[in-house]
Amino acid sequence: MIQFINFYKGAVKRYRFLVAGFVAILILTALTSCTSTKPHDLSGVPEEIQLLDTDTGQVFYLGMEKSQIHSKKLVKSDEFSDRSEFFDTYLYEGVNMLFYNDKLIFMQVKDTSPKGRFKMRGLELGSSVDEMREVYGNETTYSHFSNSYSYMILNEGEFYYFKSIAEYMGQATAESSLYILNFVMDGDNRIERFSIFNEKFVDVDLQ
Repeated sequence: MIQFINFYKGAVKRYRFLVAGFVAILILTALTSCTSTKPHDLSGVPEEIQLLDTDTGQVFYLGMEKSQIHSKKLVKSDEFSDRSEFFDTYLYEGVNMLFYNDKLIFMQVKDTSPKGRFKMRGLELGSSVDEMREVYGNETTYSHFSNSYSYMILNEGEFYYFKSIAEYMGQATAESSLYILNFVMDGDNRIERFSIFNEKFVDVDLQ
């Protein structure tokens, strides 16, 4: 009888231990789920400066804090070594990212990036020049040398598209923000790589 009672007490302890462990796992899973799926507030972020990672659902944007990006996926890069004194340069899953004062100022989806993974307003590697124009319109600068199209956007609460840096400089104010979208095309006029950056990146070129 004593052996039975001792066995019963042991079984009850083991059961309670298992239940407590199971509950702890459920709580941890719920907390992790809430943390990983909670989106950033993008209500004040224009679509023009967003880049979607379709694998994770995360949206990157110019001005984003480096701390908001999964640190284990950011790998130091020397691809922009000529700018290392101005910016911190990283690779994120094959995408070049440059930071100034820990804020994202440049993103480049390269031709070696996974096709279809990264999108900007629905455009991706392989999208046609006609699809690009349908999304952004025709106000663009074209470079025959690199077979690339650039959109220069002045943000002063409303967006204005310019055809040159000179035109922008003539109208910009201290409160103005400049965004540049650049699409490099292949021989079939499909997007081979694309980038998006702001005036901090441009300022280095103008120095």
